[in-house]
Amino acid sequence: MHAVLRRMGELNAEGELKAVEINASPYRLDLDWRLCKYAKEMGVPVCINPDAHDTEGLRDFWFGVQVARKGWLSPADVLNTRSGAEMESLFGL
Repeated sequence: MHAVLRRMGELNAEGELKAVEINASPYRLDLDWRLCKYAKEMGVPVCINPDAHDTEGLRDFWFGVQVARKGWLSPADVLNTRSGAEMESLFGL
């Protein structure tokens, strides 16, 4: 994972947006919290995905937020916290 995150950071530095996911399902919870800070250091933003297969699954988003917080991420490190205009800018729209 360190090599993958390093390469993603290199691609981001070259202008190609790459992000890594925290799967917030309590049965998954990957990206491991210990890799969150490394992703941040490498310049790789994180997306939190509740992995919801129905509306009840949206509640799992909380678990993803806890993983991000435990991994020393701030809202600025998580793509889900960006405004629509910021996301459009990141995608070059």
